[in-house]
Amino acid sequence: MFPNRDGTALPRNKGGFSEAIADAIHEHIGVRMTVHDFRAFAAALILADHPHAIEDVRALLGHAGFEIALRYYRRTNRQGAAHRVSEGISTRRRRSAATAILPGLPLDLARWRRRQA
Repeated sequence: MFPNRDGTALPRNKGGFSEAIADAIHEHIGVRMTVHDFRAFAAALILADHPHAIEDVRALLGHAGFEIALRYYRRTNRQGAAHRVSEGISTRRRRSAATAILPGLPLDLARWRRRQA
């Protein structure tokens, strides 16, 4: 599938193949990283945009078990979690404030407004 660079029918050396991939990444992106770093980077990109897409990461990287993908690629994102909690609290506060009944106001404002008119 991946022929040797020198044209021989021998299988390609794994180390040389990894090095060729790392060189291509450096040439096209400008960053030095190993093949394993590149896999982790790809997983991080997917999970940054879609935090619950761990199954996609597992399938893309060819892990047989879900647990392996979770162990190696699922990172705790405390800042993102804190932001989501903060947003949830803010949303509930806005909802609560919009429906809150102030002390002294009648429950049926429409009927109260008609009486005032």
